[in-house]
Amino acid sequence: MPKKLLVLPGDNEGPSVMDAAESVIRAVSDGIEIVRGEIGASALKRTGRALPAETVSYLAEADAVLSAHCDMSGTGLRNPLEDVRRQMNLFEEVRPFRQLSRHLGANKADVLLITESPDSLPPVREYSTLYGITRESDISSDASEELFAAARATAEGLGRHAACLVTGSGAEPESDRLLAQSFSNAFGGSGMKTDIMSEEKVSCRLVLDPSEFDTVVSGPGPAGFLRGTLSGIIGGSGLTPVGFIGKEFGMFMPSRGFGEVSPQRASNPTAAILAAAMALRHLGESDGARAIEDSVSYMYERRRTTADIGGRISPSAFTKGVLKHMEAAEGEPAGPNPAVR
Repeated sequence: MPKKLLVLPGDNEGPSVMDAAESVIRAVSDGIEIVRGEIGASALKRTGRALPAETVSYLAEADAVLSAHCDMSGTGLRNPLEDVRRQMNLFEEVRPFRQLSRHLGANKADVLLITESPDSLPPVREYSTLYGITRESDISSDASEELFAAARATAEGLGRHAACLVTGSGAEPESDRLLAQSFSNAFGGSGMKTDIMSEEKVSCRLVLDPSEFDTVVSGPGPAGFLRGTLSGIIGGSGLTPVGFIGKEFGMFMPSRGFGEVSPQRASNPTAAILAAAMALRHLGESDGARAIEDSVSYMYERRRTTADIGGRISPSAFTKGVLKHMEAAEGEPAGPNPAVR
């Protein structure tokens, strides 16, 4: 039985970048059944629900989801993608940060960042006191070990050889101790080289030489700074995909929504196309995923990029270039990625 991928076009520029993502999947795979659903403000306008019942039924039958972002501003409603991630218990957030071209970002950057999905984090409780505000949050050893065990499986499945746990700045020593123990329990005996560093040390060494790092994992504290630092290292935010993964199911998306980086970046299909590659790899089609990633790097290496990257071609021309290179490279032996040699 073929694997089933649910594509959710979302809102605003979402349908156009999802068209690009779907086109590259169809170019490299005929073993994936693609189904389209509705979500977000566009679904709300047409059906009265941001997450229609039909989409929920598709979710129950799918093996993975490829989704654009939803724009719920002005509706007063919660983002339905958060509900999907909670409903499917997608507790692991995976972000690959790979240099797309020697002309963009730091040389030889190829870092896999794994953190806990924000939708899985326990709420922070705040209390007013005579002296200000008291904040409380919970860190579960069981949840931490589950996350790090999943991180190990993800890293091993991608052929990674080293993992570094990033702890906080020392202000919460008991939390850091618990995370370090959970990390050691999960990665012990894996054969991977492991290390534990503070966020201050990691930030310095990442900027000096990102190739020093392979897989980086962290608790909730350093996650935001790591996402921002690694985005800058590869040349800018919004160029990477993100995967939210549970025990068997995964959701894959562009890393940024509409206009969060620049108005032009919203229509750049790069992150959506790379999210399609992540989805294919999750569904067991690694060769197709590699073909997509290599073709994106081919376009970037030759500066055939969209205006937000300083290029001169349209988003549709970029997608056509990726597809043309994939077609030309079909049947040729896989070589090293020119962007990271």
